[in-house]
Amino acid sequence: MGRTKQRAQQRKKEKQQRRNRYILIGVVGLAALVAVAVILQNRPIQVEIPEDLLTRYDNIPQSVSDRGFPVLGNEDAVAKVVEYSSFDCPHCREFHEDVTTPLVDRLATDNVSFTYVPVYGTGGIPNGELAARSAICAGEQGSFWEYHDLLFTWQGEYVATAFTRARLRGGIEALGLDVDAYNACLNSDATDEVLDNARTAFGQVPTGSAGGVGTPSVTVNGARIGVTLSAVNEAIDQALSAQ
Repeated sequence: MGRTKQRAQQRKKEKQQRRNRYILIGVVGLAALVAVAVILQNRPIQVEIPEDLLTRYDNIPQSVSDRGFPVLGNEDAVAKVVEYSSFDCPHCREFHEDVTTPLVDRLATDNVSFTYVPVYGTGGIPNGELAARSAICAGEQGSFWEYHDLLFTWQGEYVATAFTRARLRGGIEALGLDVDAYNACLNSDATDEVLDNARTAFGQVPTGSAGGVGTPSVTVNGARIGVTLSAVNEAIDQALSAQ
């Protein structure tokens, strides 16, 4: 009986040792996967800039509102368009392509301004907050709108991997901006304040006839309107004719 008990204890000990080895192998394997993921997230990415991007906004006044939101066009314009948008929202990319881009020429010639309120977390694309922070920090160096366009282009091209840290930093480098200043800006109190202001402003958007508030949401002179190009142009025309 003594030898039988001894053999049973030995088998139990060997079983525990095998279990410990499997656990160790699993932990090491998981650590390796995490390390690879970190490397892939942070490896340098060469970003290509569309040929017309650097000159797209040359003839349009640019400023920043008192709440830190970027403004295209005359900040004292008669018709004030405000978009509440999130870079992680696919519908916001569609609005950018179908509405914002066609409006650019009008912003250069008419008494119209366009303000972008950087909300985040309303869509399914990962790292929406980091994308918003990066855009604000690009704006600190005078390139918000160019970077804004890159973000929506990436969202369409890369979807879930659009906003990796490496790609976001690569965009800063490709635009010729100061990377150290960008890094310092990302988690600064000033950037936090802009995002807090955007969240507050988004929560105050009137429901109006357009229904519940989501992204994108658009107002013209404070009134909520539809998110089609025709709706925006019609609201602008009404505002201009009423001056």
